Amino acid sequence: MLEGDVVTPSVAGSATARGLPVTAVFLGNTTITVEALRTAPHWLDGADDSTYREVASWIGEQSVVLRDACAAAALPYVDLSKGFELGLEDAYTALFSRV
Repeated sequence: MLEGDVVTPSVAGSATARGLPVTAVFLGNTTITVEALRTAPHWLDGADDSTYREVASWIGEQSVVLRDACAAAALPYVDLSKGFELGLEDAYTALFSRV
């Protein structure tokens, strides 16, 4: 399991096409709020409000792109917008149902 933008749906698809045993579930958050963002990443500690708004917007936009790429590649995507804990439960369920 990897987090970040290094492993994309196309990377997972390429690895699978080459016969590598890849099981992937992609996570995003299309409606992340500044308030939610303030509680999570320590890498933003001390940032101003403008930075938080920009990062929240970027995460939301990238999540939409990721969601659409997953749909096109028939790969599972879980949106954490409904809550982090519930989203992770859905992600684990999707991940282990593919193993």
